[in-house]
Amino acid sequence: MNLILASASPRRSQILNELGVRFDVLPAQVDELNYTVGDPEELVLHNARIKAEWVAEQRIDELILASDTTVALNYKIFNKPTDLQNAHKMLTELSGQTHKVQTSVFRTLFLICNRKFKSRFIT
Repeated sequence: MNLILASASPRRSQILNELGVRFDVLPAQVDELNYTVGDPEELVLHNARIKAEWVAEQRIDELILASDTTVALNYKIFNKPTDLQNAHKMLTELSGQTHKVQTSVFRTLFLICNRKFKSRFIT
């Protein structure tokens, strides 16, 4: 059984490499939620889960690791910046403010023998 990282994130690959973990990369082809107001924990849990489930359906009987991260200031959620100007605006708004970084890691295994997911969330 192989570990599949459901992400194209260079940082997530770097972390696994530094830990000496052998893995393959298969970025999930899903439409993530990207709302800007609401519960950041709900957002990252949903996104990590749909990534893991999509990859698990492509790579049956493999261990899938998916993750999602967002930043929130009060009730405003900051998604990935769209460009350099947007990144600058976000950093300016966050500068000097106490904000929350929310990450969810989702591990799943799709077992072909009984066609169901065994999953676990870590937030």
